[in-house]
Amino acid sequence: MNQKGFANIALVIAVIILAGAIGYSMLSKEPQVPEIQSKASPVLDIDKKIDDRILKLVREQNSNRVVGVIILLIEDQKIQTLPEDPVKREQTIEQLGQARKISQAPLIKRLQPHGVTVIEQYWLTNSFLAKVPLKAIEIVADQPEVISISPRYGGEPPPN
Repeated sequence: MNQKGFANIALVIAVIILAGAIGYSMLSKEPQVPEIQSKASPVLDIDKKIDDRILKLVREQNSNRVVGVIILLIEDQKIQTLPEDPVKREQTIEQLGQARKISQAPLIKRLQPHGVTVIEQYWLTNSFLAKVPLKAIEIVADQPEVISISPRYGGEPPPN
């Protein structure tokens, strides 16, 4: 064999060793957990943001009557898989809950003069439970960060 043949063999061996090293390092790394992030965008038509049952009440009564609703907002947080460690999991939930409260505060402040009372703020979804006068439902739906307004109780039977 000549010098060129030895060089080719050495090159092939080097490529095999390099490929093996890369493959090993890929297999030995912890798998990356994909981030969950909503790509929801706001619906421009106010009526499409409001659940039909609520919209019917607004059209028929449009009064000071207060209804319980869940107001879903545009997603503003990157939610990763929760840690397995219980302490870290609770810390993550607490941090996300605080981030939600901070991001929802300006909207809540704008809605309070219209009689909106927040009952509970949620951390898993960017939403909150509120009591809203029927006459203020369309004002709530008109807010750019609001995606939907649903009744507090949907009327669905519990799962079997």
